Order: sequence, then C-alpha cells, then structure tokens
Amino acid sequence: SRTIIKRCLTLKLRHKRVHKMLPILSIKDACVGLLSLNLASKMWMTIKWRVLHTNKKLGKPVSAVADWKLVPELVNNTNEAYAREHGTQLNESEYTPVFVAMLGLMHAVNADPGQAPGMMLYSSLAYTAASAFAGFPFYVPAAIWRYGAFALGLKKIFEAKNF
Repeated sequence: SRTIIKRCLTLKLRHKRVHKMLPILSIKDACVGLLSLNLASKMWMTIKWRVLHTNKKLGKPVSAVADWKLVPELVNNTNEAYAREHGTQLNESEYTPVFVAMLGLMHAVNADPGQAPGMMLYSSLAYTAASAFAGFPFYVPAAIWRYGAFALGLKKIFEAKNF
C-alpha cells in the first residue's frame, strides 16, 4: 500500500508539471493562435517559395513580381523541401477551419472546453514545425496528438448541457 501511495503521488506531481508546461487556453486564445498559425504558414509559402525562390530561379531581383508557374520544380512538386512545406501548409489549412468551428460550437453551447483549445493549438504548432522542417517520421507524434485534440473537442461538445 505504501508503494501505491508513492506511485499516486508521483503521477500527481507529473500531472502538475504537464499542466505548467501546457497552460489551459481560452477558446478565444486558441482561435487567435490557430488563425495566426494558418496565416504564418501561408505567408511562409508565399514569401519563401513564390517570391524569393522563384525570383532567384528566374534571375530576377527579390522585389520583382514573378510568376512561380514558370519554375518547373514548383509546378511539378519536384523540389523536396517545397513539396514537404507545401503539404504541411495544405494540412494546416484543412485543420484550422475544423478546429475553429469546433471551438466556436463549444462557445455557442457553453461547453467546458478544458484542455481542448490548448491541445488543438499546441498539436497544430507541433505538427506544422515537425512536418515542415523535419518531415516523416518526426511529425507522426504531433499528428496523433492532433487526432486526440479532435476527439477531445468532439467529446467536450457532446458533453455540453446546451447541445
């Protein structure tokens, strides 16, 4: 019984450390964070690939307005880094509207969001960073975390008394 008590106390301490590392976010903060991440990923693709890379490949100054469709490696997705970052940005554009809609529904039905908003934002940040800069298999844990955030969000909505 003494061992069981020690284990329970250890788990409780670990639980408190996790909460300090991942603070509970409000629905508003998570929405702002998710939308900011989506904007940042879109701007990254535009500035890095459609402006800087395209102008470099076409031999134009950085300030020029160049047509990225004239760069075959971008059109055909044959540049490995471009393909990875493009796929990441598309994935981010798929998840952000769903998460924002779920958060809006949580707010509308006065659900107790608990850790769901934080999980949605933090898992999206982790996935985007791991996928864009490291690729497979490094983004897999964050992808699984994202599925968990999705499931937790659904759970919180269905638990709401006004739903």
